[in-house]
Amino acid sequence: MVDDNVTCDAFWDWCLSRYARAALREMLLTAQDDYDAIVLELMLAAWLAEQGYCYDKVLRRAALSSARAWHDQVLIPLRSRRRDWQSAESPALYQQIKRLELQAERTLAHLLIQGVLQVGSAPMSPRPAIAYAQGFSEIEAAAPELAAILPTIARTFDQVARNLATGHGGVD
Repeated sequence: MVDDNVTCDAFWDWCLSRYARAALREMLLTAQDDYDAIVLELMLAAWLAEQGYCYDKVLRRAALSSARAWHDQVLIPLRSRRRDWQSAESPALYQQIKRLELQAERTLAHLLIQGVLQVGSAPMSPRPAIAYAQGFSEIEAAAPELAAILPTIARTFDQVARNLATGHGGVD
């Protein structure tokens, strides 16, 4: 079972630190924009791998069952409006919708973690590079069009984790 250290705040902080890495951020946005991937789901699979858990079919189903409606009905429309307003005449309104989108992303992270906590998972050996690939394989099975980009994303997550662990700051 996933332990109590698996919290929304810990996951969110981890996401922010990884998303700050330009190379990883660009790959995740490509997966989102070109393949309709849910960035926070990819991040959840990677984060769980670093915690010693595999994002398997059971965890994926639980995470998405509690988060899919929020993603589709709240986050996607907000993102669309933000993109529409990016060149708007009111920078203040654009900044406001960006803040709303970020709050919606954080809520999505919370819903994904709630789903994982409801089911739990047995820990696996902490070999993140392999664990990333195992966790992403379930996403790939559901979205085969992501097959081309997932191995690169997994390697980049692994490189960022190794660089952060050794104090080298990550991939940029």
